[in-house]
Amino acid sequence: MKLMIVIPTLGSGGAERVVSTLANIWVNEKDLDLSITLLNKSEDFYSIDNSIKIYRLNYEGGLGLVKKSIGLFKTIIKLQQLIIREKPDVVLTFIREANIFTLLACNRTNTKVVISERDSPNANISKIYSFLRKYTYKKAAGIIAQTHEYKQFIMQEIGNENVLVIPNPIREIQKYDVEKEQIILNVGRLIKEKGQSFLLQAFAKIEDKRDWRIVILGDGYLRDELEKLVESLNLKAYVDFKGATKEVDYWLNKSSIFAFPSISEGFPNALAEALVAGLPCVSFDCTAGPKDLIVSRINGLLIDTYDVDAFSESLKQLMTSSELRDYLSKNTTPLIYDLDASQIANKYLLFLKEVV
Repeated sequence: MKLMIVIPTLGSGGAERVVSTLANIWVNEKDLDLSITLLNKSEDFYSIDNSIKIYRLNYEGGLGLVKKSIGLFKTIIKLQQLIIREKPDVVLTFIREANIFTLLACNRTNTKVVISERDSPNANISKIYSFLRKYTYKKAAGIIAQTHEYKQFIMQEIGNENVLVIPNPIREIQKYDVEKEQIILNVGRLIKEKGQSFLLQAFAKIEDKRDWRIVILGDGYLRDELEKLVESLNLKAYVDFKGATKEVDYWLNKSSIFAFPSISEGFPNALAEALVAGLPCVSFDCTAGPKDLIVSRINGLLIDTYDVDAFSESLKQLMTSSELRDYLSKNTTPLIYDLDASQIANKYLLFLKEVV
C-alpha cells in the first residue's frame, strides 16, 4: 500500500507528535510505501526516519486576504499535482486545514482520503471553516476521531458514517528512581481552556493542606493572572510554576496526584500520560476525552465541569487516603496496553487498508 500523510508542519504540537510516532513505527512495515507532505514552511521539531520521503510545499501565508488566498490556492494546486504524480493508494491527513485542503485537492481525482480530526466539539471555528468542513468532510473515505464524543458530533454535523475512534498513542513514560512526594501535578499550557484557576480555587478550599503542594508545568498568556490568583488565595507557599519543561516524566514519577481541570479538550494527552504513569487522577468531565479514559472511582475521579466544590472534595479525598490513591493507581494498568503506540499504529493501518 502506498500511503501519503499530509500535515501542515512537523512542529511541536500534539498532532505532529502522533504523525512522527506513527511514521517511525510504520517504516518497518514491508508492504508499506510511506511519504509525508508538509504544507507550510517551518522548522521540524520531531525527527522522522531518514528512509521516509518528505515533500515540502512551503506555504508561507502572507499579509492581507488577497495574498493569503492566492498562497492557499497555489498550495492546493501544488498538493493536487503531487498527489496525481505520486499516485498514493490513500492519503491520511491531520489537522483541520490539511484535511480541508487535501479533500479540495483530491476533489477531481479518484484518490481516497482518510482524515484524522483533532478538534473538540466545542472548538470555535470560523464560518468559512465550518462551511468547508461540512462540504469537504462528506467526501472523505473515512474519518478517524480521537474520542467517542467527537465521533457522535462529526456524524451528526457532517453525515459521514465511516468514523472510527482511535485515541492518541502515548509514549512510554521514563522511570526515575525518586521518592514520591506530596505533590499535586498539573501539566498544560496556561490558557483558559486548561482551567488551572479552578484547580487553585479548589485547593484553596481545603483547610488542612498538610505538606501538600501544587506543581504546574507549562507556560502561557495567563501566567501573570494565575500568579496573582495564587497571591489572592494565600497559596504562595503551596504553588510552584515551573514553566515549560522537558522534565515532565521526572515530575510524573515524583508526584502523588494528577489534577486535570480542563474545560475543553480535543484529546487529553496530559491526562492520558499521567494515567499511563500510574498516577491517581482527578479530572473535570469536559468535552472531550476524559470519560474515554476514566471510569470514575475505578481508575480515576471524574467531576462535573466547573464544579469547583466537588473537585476540591475529590482532591481532599486523594490527599488524605493513600488507600484510595493506591486503588486508583492499580487500575490504570490496562491503559498502558490500550494506548500503546504500536497498538494504535496497527489500528490506523487496519482502517486504512479497509478503505483501500
